[in-house]
Amino acid sequence: MAKIQFFLLFLIILCPILWANETAANSPTDRFEEVEGRGLVIQTTPRGARVFINGIDRGLTPITLENIQPGEYNVRLTRDGYKERSFDITLFSASRLIVSCELEEIKEAVSVSVLRDPQSPHLLPFKPEISTRALDDTFTVLSQDNTAVINLPAGNHIIRARAFGWEETSVSVFVSENTASSAQIYMKPAAFKMENISQSRRKFNPENSGNLGFTEYRFDVTAPGKGFITIFNSSGAVVYQRQLENFNTRFQQVTWNGKDLNGNKLPQGLYTVVFEAQAFEEFTSDEAKIVSIKLETEINYLLDIFYLPLDNVSAGLTFCPMPNTLAAGSYQFDAGAIFNTLVNDGLSASIGFPFKIGVRFAPAEKLELTSIININPQKDPGWSISASFKYNFLNNNSGIPLAFSAGILYSWASETGEPLLSCGQGIGLFTPVSFEFSRFLAVLCPTILWQGFESFIPELHLSAGLFYMGGWFNCGLSVRSEIDFNNITGFKFLTGAEAHFYPPVSNLVFYIQTGMWTQNTIIGVYAGFGMGLVF
Repeated sequence: MAKIQFFLLFLIILCPILWANETAANSPTDRFEEVEGRGLVIQTTPRGARVFINGIDRGLTPITLENIQPGEYNVRLTRDGYKERSFDITLFSASRLIVSCELEEIKEAVSVSVLRDPQSPHLLPFKPEISTRALDDTFTVLSQDNTAVINLPAGNHIIRARAFGWEETSVSVFVSENTASSAQIYMKPAAFKMENISQSRRKFNPENSGNLGFTEYRFDVTAPGKGFITIFNSSGAVVYQRQLENFNTRFQQVTWNGKDLNGNKLPQGLYTVVFEAQAFEEFTSDEAKIVSIKLETEINYLLDIFYLPLDNVSAGLTFCPMPNTLAAGSYQFDAGAIFNTLVNDGLSASIGFPFKIGVRFAPAEKLELTSIININPQKDPGWSISASFKYNFLNNNSGIPLAFSAGILYSWASETGEPLLSCGQGIGLFTPVSFEFSRFLAVLCPTILWQGFESFIPELHLSAGLFYMGGWFNCGLSVRSEIDFNNITGFKFLTGAEAHFYPPVSNLVFYIQTGMWTQNTIIGVYAGFGMGLVF
């Protein structure tokens, strides 16, 4: 009998808890949890719901009521734009009830129609899109009859409509629960305008590689039309002109590579660029007036910008620094990985992911700073840092095909961090010289490197290379011999090949490289890849 009484008492205590959870089962995201303590905690998503307990306003969620007496209560939750919630709970003196509810947002379907203004030209293309802030301002393309049904939360909303060739228009619509809503938007043709003119490079050098060798003009038009680009030299003579493609979208772009009407490179100087455009007559009810915008572009053959790898302390070929410097204000980022293996050790490849990050910057004309960090996670990890300062005394644009620079470098590495392709640790002086013929550069660079105070006699590095400058890629070969006069067996010889690829209309560069090296009886080969950005 005592067991039966205990079982009945257990059911009496358990049933209210089960009943409280059952009343909330209309939302699978609700949670009713009994924990140690006493009182009631109500949490909602989103926060800020007003809580009524037995009809009495107790505040906004999240709310904690510690002094509420045990018993049965009705809880009602309200929040603007969300469906009201109501459920019953039972509180006990020996536990605290935590209620977590996710409120359901009130949404109703709104029928939207976008229509032409009755006075608009019938031939003007009409492909409207609509957006509203309630849908993250994302524009939605309408159906063929230019209508759409969208679900919006309760409240007041602004619905915007846009279409190329038409003025952007908006209407206000109020959405309430269980009430059908609709909106009609009438659009008028837009006046033809050219706006937001810009150019990718106000100064550029047509002899630079890839998109560094041209400038790109960008502008917006408000309606379909046609136009011309005309370029004048400093004397006012027309040096370039062509008709632009018909304007079928808002955003337009035109490139100019610094050449004249016959495809010849124009001389260095300042040029005036004029864009003239007008709407198609059949698409406008007014007279198709010509609108124009003007800007200036400079051709400067001293802006010798092209990508150079950053494997050496100074930019150049893999094993041969080059005298070229970036134009003032230009910079380059470089990142890549080099893998090494020993040929005469059963091709025992190194494990890990040795990589480098480099930056090249020109704070002034003919002056260039370079810095590189190498990291090898395989070795404890091992890492190194190097930097160089280079000044260009003579460049290829001076009237003779020679270029000459001089610089100072510094390199440091941890015990296991010296990278394979570096010139070693210490302080050094280098003097790269190049001779240009056609699209090729022949380069020679002697370097002296002091590795420390143990000996005053420096190492001698002799580097040479051949570099080809293409329109969408560069490539080169380079060699370096390292002679350590303090160690007769310290002779090292390295050779490598590389290729750099420029995607069209981009500042990106992708490169691959490979080569071999030998020191004493050791022979190794390496391969690498990476990418860079040149601005």
